[in-house]
Amino acid sequence: MKSFSKEGLEAFVNALQLSIKTKVLDWAIDRHSGECYVHLEKTKTKDEYLALLCKLSFVKWDKKKNLLKINFEHEEALSSLTSFLLLSRLQIKNIQSLAEGNVVYQQFAQQMGLLSHKHAKTEVQNVQQIMDYFFFVMSEKDTTFRELSEKTGLSQMAIHNAKAGGDVRLSSFLKLAKALDVKIYFEK
Repeated sequence: MKSFSKEGLEAFVNALQLSIKTKVLDWAIDRHSGECYVHLEKTKTKDEYLALLCKLSFVKWDKKKNLLKINFEHEEALSSLTSFLLLSRLQIKNIQSLAEGNVVYQQFAQQMGLLSHKHAKTEVQNVQQIMDYFFFVMSEKDTTFRELSEKTGLSQMAIHNAKAGGDVRLSSFLKLAKALDVKIYFEK
């Protein structure tokens, strides 16, 4: 069972409504799966912001039911998408600007087709920023801690500690990058 705060969910729905043209009618969350269902008003005009949002791998649109399904793996995913919507309002210029300084937002922009996967780069300010990116990729690939542990040879506890902001050895960092198929480049 996944735990989401009512305030966090309401903030997400409000951010969603601010970012798309289509009116939100109601919403519900399946606390076991983490899937959020948002019922939208039927409209004859195309909502380009909604179409852009639906390019994200964890967002699905059921056109027949006018139902948006968003699968939140954890509270951080809910929080990240809420912040992204509030800051970008799904405006392409804003999304591209946000992607320059945040690896999670960069992933959103890449999935939306607004950044090239091969040429996207982010200046890293701290180790936690890299770890946040690793765990974002992990959730994107539906990889469990157990699977990542098996791929890297690291204990599940070490991976959980890394996620929580604990110190990470360079060798562990490189094992995580390889297991998640993340390429790292250094530039002088």
